[in-house]
Amino acid sequence: MPPLQHRDSRSLWRAVAVALAIGACFFLPASASVIAPPSSGAPAAGGTASAPPAAAPRLIGFGFLPAAGAPDSSVIVSGTGFLGATKVTFDGVSAIFTVNSDDQIVATVPVGATSGKIAISTPAGTATSATDFTVEAAPAGAAYSVDDYGAAGNGTTDDSQAIQAAYDAAASHAADGSPATVAFTAGKTYFVSHPVILDAIRASDYWDPAIDAPRVGSRVARSGIVTLEGAGATIKYARNSARYCWLQGPKPTVAGNTYGNLVIDGFTIDHNERSPTAVCASVLWLQGAGNVDNVTITNVTTTANLTDHMDATDGNHPNRNVCGVSITGAGYPPHDNYFTNISVSDCNITAQSQSVCIVGNNKCVLDQLSVARCTTNNLGFAGSSMMFGGPGMGWHVSVTGCDCSNSDDDGVEIDGFNEVTIRGCSFHRIRQAICLTRFSRPYKTTVPDITIDDCHYSGDCGPYWQQGHASAGVRSPMMPEMRSNAGWITPPNWGNVTIENCTGQWNGYSLHRSFFTLNGPMNSVTIRDCDITDTGTMIQIGQVAGAGTLPITITGCRKRASTSAGYVPLTQSDCSFSGSYTLSFTPAAS
Repeated sequence: MPPLQHRDSRSLWRAVAVALAIGACFFLPASASVIAPPSSGAPAAGGTASAPPAAAPRLIGFGFLPAAGAPDSSVIVSGTGFLGATKVTFDGVSAIFTVNSDDQIVATVPVGATSGKIAISTPAGTATSATDFTVEAAPAGAAYSVDDYGAAGNGTTDDSQAIQAAYDAAASHAADGSPATVAFTAGKTYFVSHPVILDAIRASDYWDPAIDAPRVGSRVARSGIVTLEGAGATIKYARNSARYCWLQGPKPTVAGNTYGNLVIDGFTIDHNERSPTAVCASVLWLQGAGNVDNVTITNVTTTANLTDHMDATDGNHPNRNVCGVSITGAGYPPHDNYFTNISVSDCNITAQSQSVCIVGNNKCVLDQLSVARCTTNNLGFAGSSMMFGGPGMGWHVSVTGCDCSNSDDDGVEIDGFNEVTIRGCSFHRIRQAICLTRFSRPYKTTVPDITIDDCHYSGDCGPYWQQGHASAGVRSPMMPEMRSNAGWITPPNWGNVTIENCTGQWNGYSLHRSFFTLNGPMNSVTIRDCDITDTGTMIQIGQVAGAGTLPITITGCRKRASTSAGYVPLTQSDCSFSGSYTLSFTPAAS
């Protein structure tokens, strides 16, 4: 589009005034030139007002409809120059948005936004609307008490059917986009012998496999949300061997259906008497062909007096089949299903297998997965505290502020994501704290970014691993491990790996390698300000053949031989490097 040229500047500015009146906005980067608005009855002095000369970009403008809406409602923004938009905000609060075309964006009013300007950022600059968007109060949600549907809440009467009936009523109300709540009574214990089967949510503008961008999950309408409000109530499982979860999707879920728009808040889950014959879950269980989107689980505690099998020495751990949160996909064609916008926060989960497991099969797309401020305690054999990924295609996953203990496998296992953040986490009595694998592949072909920051390891692993069973392979306490699933990535690439502000010690595992073990191909490795309690080789980094020269930066790290010794600077001789690399090594101050 050529630069703006309009010799009748009075007509131009009248047109701009009309546009502004309907909420449009225009911005010009510093390189633009435009005819100045004239004073009344007089020509513009000099005819133009010019910025510093440069290649003139196009003028970008936008208007929006409707002018008001509640959080989670959609706003259509129309204008030009939207391709490449990087951010949309409502009065400064970032919004989920989709660039449908160069002249249209669909944005979702973010929760927490207040009335104010809409701003759009593109490579050309940031434009702010001339008029305010009015944020309205969310529509009042209908509440459906399980007690009103016959739940006794006495811990012995089976309340499964009453909870199902209350949920069905809430889901029916939410089918038109209105919120609804399934209410439980604080202090009561609701006994369940059968699952509550979740409905598929409304069809909407979901992931389209023919479109590589915009971002996965950004086009989903946030409406019709059902909240299960525990308010301190307890869900108690029956003493039997059945495989079920009190909240679960039908099995198998129907291909193409989407499950979610769900909030689970404020429950205690008593699963102490369970002994299922195969893997299931205790908080939420979704598996099969369906999509999963927009699930929030918060303030949930699972009881902690399950039998602790961590001290077994033979690897034969019975009753290891109960996960906390389990969302898994079935083997369906590429891009047929996706798991997006799933958040688990402020939970205390004791499980016999994974506490949080979000795994998609056959290239299921996974994005915007988050676990924050959770405590996990895992009592089973070969079950990571948290597992995300493969075989699937991952975009973004974050684990922040969590405390993971007593896992006979990994603290956090993440398979094949473009953006990985593990920050502020503690790991105790685990075979290895962090395991990054390539059973799956990143969703995008861009270089992945992996950040491990402010993470800490302590304690010995279980006796089974201390004996050094060969089938377990060589491991490291904080190891980002590299394993490739042939046929998914050729070759796999870790991208840019940053590890900083981490501490830890050898965990007694007899097949110990080194505290940090990273094997390529990688684009860069940075390790800084870490304190390591270990002996022998403490950092091992290897770039594979054909992957290019790997730049390695190690700065400000310290070491000690035991927890009773003082720290001294880590030296290059404490590290091992292989393959093609360059090294920048700065020791810590003495």
